[in-house]
Amino acid sequence: MKNFFLRYVAPALVLLTLIGVGACAAPAPTPTPSPAPVAEFEVISLDIKPPEVIAGEIASITAVVENTGGSEGTHAVILTVDGTTVETKEVTLAPGVSKTVTFTFIKDVAGIYKVEIAELSAILTVTLPSGTIVEQELVYSDDEIEIHDITYMSDGLKVKGYLAQPKAPGTYPAIIWNRGGNREFGLLQSSSLIPYAQNGYVAIGSQYRGNGGGEGREEFGGVDVNDVLNLIPLLKSMPNVDTDRIGMVGFSRGGMMTYITLKEQTLRGTNDIKAACTVGGLADLFMGAEERPDMVSGVYTPLIGGSPSQVPDKYEARSATYWADKINVPLLIQHGEADWRVSVEQPRKLAKELDKYGKVYKLITYPGDDHGLSGHNGGLDEIFAWLSQYLK
Repeated sequence: MKNFFLRYVAPALVLLTLIGVGACAAPAPTPTPSPAPVAEFEVISLDIKPPEVIAGEIASITAVVENTGGSEGTHAVILTVDGTTVETKEVTLAPGVSKTVTFTFIKDVAGIYKVEIAELSAILTVTLPSGTIVEQELVYSDDEIEIHDITYMSDGLKVKGYLAQPKAPGTYPAIIWNRGGNREFGLLQSSSLIPYAQNGYVAIGSQYRGNGGGEGREEFGGVDVNDVLNLIPLLKSMPNVDTDRIGMVGFSRGGMMTYITLKEQTLRGTNDIKAACTVGGLADLFMGAEERPDMVSGVYTPLIGGSPSQVPDKYEARSATYWADKINVPLLIQHGEADWRVSVEQPRKLAKELDKYGKVYKLITYPGDDHGLSGHNGGLDEIFAWLSQYLK
């Protein structure tokens, strides 16, 4: 019995084993193909140079685009301004390669614009050209003349001033009138321009930046001199101005502004101002600091940036006695000998320098008269005689 059982069971076990192996065996796996490499693009930077331009000028917009994928590809770089597509450029890049894409953009209308490329954005500011009148309000009118309170552009700033002119049709010589004082002290008054308009001139004057409601900050003869220079293109844009006959008159601090304007004209190689006059004008700030120490602490230091010993170069740049060779137009200088605000020694020193360089000028000093020449009608008689002689 023992042997029979063994002979019977063994074949069954073998059969079951074979059946089990056949039933549980899995098919061989099918390989999954690897995805093909693709190009992927990213805009990694966006820049505008310059970020502020004058209307009509070109701004350069640059974007750096990088292919961060694994295959070469082509990408459309789209420039939009305020949500509107302006231009599209295509770039083809190999993997890991970046490229700078440049757009040129011109806008004729002033404003603030949002520039976008992909997810990046930047701001472009477009301003009106210097010398553009952006606001004007009539403040005086009679049968012969009218005066407007004006706001004009100067270096991207809105600066205040006045414009006076004859009403009669025609072409007139022009005068730029430079006020004295600083900040809100000595603000230009419209009445200061009346005599010039009545005598047949288009007359204009600035409050200088930061004053009288204007934008910016004055520097007492620094960049605010541009507020004077930028009145020249304003006058040139007026159809009733004879641009070959522009003169300049400066009172007190305005005398300094006049001298600096004449220097800048020489340095720039222009000849727009044909004749100039000053009354009580600052000609040497080093002398002014010695004569009136209160001006150093109250005016010069806060507006210029330091005392004469701290920033001597800035004082020299504002002192005509140091660069009289740069004054190349006929110059009338009037000064009261009793002037306590600006010593008569300043114009006398300037006159010696002008003599040294053979310049065309005339110095008139008035014994006993004050800063504003109140005893001599503010010097107007001599001013009109000088202007008539040289603004022919």
